[in-house]
This record gives sequence, C-alpha cells and structure tokens, in this order.
Amino acid sequence: MGHKWILDVLTDLRSFAQDNDLQLLTDQLAQTTKVASVEIAATSEEKSLVPNGDSQHNRALFTGVGAQKGLC
Repeated sequence: MGHKWILDVLTDLRSFAQDNDLQLLTDQLAQTTKVASVEIAATSEEKSLVPNGDSQHNRALFTGVGAQKGLC
C-alpha cells in the first residue's frame, strides 16, 4: 500500500479545517503535508538505494531537517 495514502488524509483534514474557518490548523496541515511529501519521497529513494531500507538513517535525517526549520 505504501505511505502515499496519508497525503490524501492530510488533504481531507486541511479541507475540513479550511471549510470550518480553522486558519491555524489549515496552515499547520499545509506544512505537515509538505513535510510528509518530502519524507515519503526521500524514504522511497533511500529504500531503492539501501537493500533493506535503513529506517534509522531516515529518522535521523528528517529529525535534523525539521529541527532546522523549526518544525519539531
């Protein structure tokens, strides 16, 4: 199934927030969707490069990215 389904869920949540005038939540979900897209894409790339998918490496990589951008 993969991880891309979560992007649809986040989009639905963002639409709900927007329709109900929850601007802060709308903005946060937009940012979360961007982070999820980047992480899913990078995880897919990593798994194609690393035979067994080094998930520990991926977590460290994205923890650093989120912390640098003030997302964590």
